[in-house]
Amino acid sequence: TVQDGADVVVDVDGALITPAFVDAHVHLLETGLALEGVDLSVEGGARDLAGALALVARAAGALGEGAVLLGHGWDETQWPERRAPTTRELDAAVGGRPAYLARTDVHSAVVSTALVRASGCDRYPGWSPRGVVTGEAHHRVREVARAVTPARRAALHRSALRAAAGAGIASVHELAGPWLDSPDGLRSVMEMTAARDCGLPLVVGMWAQACRTVEDAQDLLASFPGLAGIGGDLTVDGSIGSRTAALNAPYTDAPGTAGALQMEAGAIAAHVVAVTRVGTRSAFHAIGDRAVDELVRGLRLAEDELGPGGLRGAGHRVEHAEMSTSGTVGDLAALGVTVSAQPAFDVAWGGPDGMYARRLGDRWRRMNPYAELAAAGVPLAFGSDSPVTAFDPWAAVRGAVEHRAVQQRISARAAFRAHTRGGWRAAGL
Repeated sequence: TVQDGADVVVDVDGALITPAFVDAHVHLLETGLALEGVDLSVEGGARDLAGALALVARAAGALGEGAVLLGHGWDETQWPERRAPTTRELDAAVGGRPAYLARTDVHSAVVSTALVRASGCDRYPGWSPRGVVTGEAHHRVREVARAVTPARRAALHRSALRAAAGAGIASVHELAGPWLDSPDGLRSVMEMTAARDCGLPLVVGMWAQACRTVEDAQDLLASFPGLAGIGGDLTVDGSIGSRTAALNAPYTDAPGTAGALQMEAGAIAAHVVAVTRVGTRSAFHAIGDRAVDELVRGLRLAEDELGPGGLRGAGHRVEHAEMSTSGTVGDLAALGVTVSAQPAFDVAWGGPDGMYARRLGDRWRRMNPYAELAAAGVPLAFGSDSPVTAFDPWAAVRGAVEHRAVQQRISARAAFRAHTRGGWRAAGL
């Protein structure tokens, strides 16, 4: 029998045994910092704005000299006040200390006056005197707020990876980039987990840096041994919650804005052509319908240069694709693009009373169209976008099966495959 030839026999007493999960979209340094910072989510005890500020004030009292207070997870759509803290309120809570409070989607943050001065973020696009920063201003202040030594960075990486392992995850796709981690940080965490006996999930690394030429792509591959792709969270737009995702029609709750593109079709095409010619994959962050449309335009331009079928089989991917339309779903399928998606987004923000509905009105019904993508033949790879949502693959599987928009539900088998085999395939493994 099989048992007779086994080296070790383990009696699991009737328990279910499955392949381990793959999380196809994580940010390890951000996750490690979030695990140690102040949890400002409703689940963490911040049930309203006053409660959030009280948690911040308590943490500030225990802060060491010169340290930056880091908080995460606040979502003003879940508070009765329906607004973010102001700089003045944050300054009062932290007593003049530097503080950085990331919104739940990590695409905007509230920062204290001391941190504004230390970072100079008020000189960058995306700055607001009320304290909520987005875009380049957010990237700048985040870089200063999260400055860590190599030893501290390694400890934070290990903390995040242990949390992933505890959720049954055997591998994570680390989507790093200049505003998310350092090049040395990505190299070190990939090396750390390459050894079979490390006891941590395997890190599949991607670096988000745009390439204009084949030489650019070659240089990046040479500087990151074992890199699985060039792109990662290469941003075409922002997020729905921060109203920075690029939409074809304005936000329902802010008719004067429709977000903005951060990358246009020409630059997308140049990047895709470069990375395809060096034999690796690209990955783009695109959420709003205008952003997904622009990504498809860029992919089509790249295909024109590479020739018919030049993209299929290259393994290119789009992260999130939350507002894919029926037309772009067909385009993604025809181009052989994988969608890396996060079912916990629909769990957290979907439904007629959720954040999607507040920001977008009836458009919430088309968010995260998993059934449509699967039916069109678009490969799916599921993940968490940790720390945006927690490591919880079984909850993600359930979220896809019980999608708030009934017509977008997929089977448990399809959801499980997307969170296991889908991740390996999206990494080219």
